[in-house]
This record gives sequence, C-alpha cells and structure tokens, in this order.
Amino acid sequence: FIYVFGGEDSFDNCIPFVEKAYVESNPATDIVNKDRVISIKDFELYQNYPNPFNSSTTIMFKSQAPMPVKLDIYAVDGSHVKSLVDAFLNPGAHQFKWNGKDKHNNTVSSGVYYYKCDNGNMSETKRMILLR
Repeated sequence: FIYVFGGEDSFDNCIPFVEKAYVESNPATDIVNKDRVISIKDFELYQNYPNPFNSSTTIMFKSQAPMPVKLDIYAVDGSHVKSLVDAFLNPGAHQFKWNGKDKHNNTVSSGVYYYKCDNGNMSETKRMILLR
C-alpha cells in the first residue's frame, strides 16, 4: 500500500485527508483505488495551446473509458474563474476553448492561470499564461 498524506496543493489550500492506494503489478503506471484499477494511461491532460495565448486557448484531454470530468480555470491566487465542463463524457479526445472570460462573461486580465481537470479518481493541474 502507498499512503498519501495531506498537505498543501498547488494553490496552498490545506488537504487534511489521507489516501490509501494499493500498488499492483507496475507501480509506475497502475494503482488500485476505490476497488478499481486506474491506469495513468486511461486519462491524459495535455498542455493548452497556444501558450502563452492572447484571445483564446484550447485545452485537450483524452480518456480511455467513460467518466465524469470537471474542467475548471483558476486565477493565480486560487480563486475560481470559470468551469469549462462538468459532465459525464464518453471515451476519446475532448477539447474545450477558453476565451479569457470569467463565469460572468467579464474579460480577465493578463497573467498566469491554472486549469484543473478532475475525473473523480485523479486530478491534474497545468499552468497557462494569458497575454493581452
């Protein structure tokens, strides 16, 4: 078993829980979590393009199985800017455009932003730069 203890995430938020994962066969690519083997190859989040960007950017990910997916944009201070998707998606490649606007359709300022993709079992965050 591998125990992942709480700490701070990339936005300095406190993560108070402990996760327990069972390592099976290939510890670099497979773990058992919640009674299901999750392969790192089952889900892949790509770097947005273009990056840096001016007016809009595309965020793409690929899944090998149907799964719930939540894709959110965050400001560098950790505040939530916008949700791009929160849905159960079929397997395959998916791409979503972000037009540099917040959830109220206001244009956001230049700077560093983060996009976080969560599929219920794994989450990944990547950085992007908006230049106006």
